[in-house]
Amino acid sequence: MERNLKRNKLLAAVVAAVMIVSLFPAAAMAEGNVCAIGTQEYPTLGEAVTAANPGDTIRFLDSGNLSGNIAINKNLTFDLDGHTVNLSATGIALTVSGAALTLENAGAFNVEGTVCGVNVIGPSASATVTSAAATGTSEPIAALAKNGGTLTVTGN
Repeated sequence: MERNLKRNKLLAAVVAAVMIVSLFPAAAMAEGNVCAIGTQEYPTLGEAVTAANPGDTIRFLDSGNLSGNIAINKNLTFDLDGHTVNLSATGIALTVSGAALTLENAGAFNVEGTVCGVNVIGPSASATVTSAAATGTSEPIAALAKNGGTLTVTGN
């Protein structure tokens, strides 16, 4: 019981840190823009998520690797458009809180964090990813849905 309390406190602290870090843009896959909302292109996924309105679709422009913590608190769709996108971060790579993240079209969206790959929080929260992994050495959690959140991992 005490171990679970410590783990929950640690996870809460990490989530708070992720929310702060998510204000900084995720690194671009390569030179140029990595995704778009309509005709407006963005150099980072973090910038697109910040600019998106609830219900928007963010379309990936190419396959590649992103780094940075992404926090989503509004309903969004990621249009993979046939691309494979790998998101990695220190801490929690992807946090979805009180919102829904859906994927559309062929491709893959893989997340990996040192503490947690994807964390879905709240009764109205849901997310779909292709794969989730955690690489930390101190009880990493690949995928976590809590407080009524739902998570679908379509791959491994």
